[in-house]
Amino acid sequence: MNSDALFGMALGLQAPWAVTEVTFKTDEPSGRELHLRIGLPVAANSKTM
Repeated sequence: MNSDALFGMALGLQAPWAVTEVTFKTDEPSGRELHLRIGLPVAANSKTM
């Protein structure tokens, strides 16, 4: 299981929503930061237009 799927499960995301990127930054002046990008697959985006 990759980290995208793990965080998606932890957040309770359901299709078509999914975690698309996970970044952990340790060099920020404010300390450590966890960034999660949540999005829709391209096919799901085109249905709403």
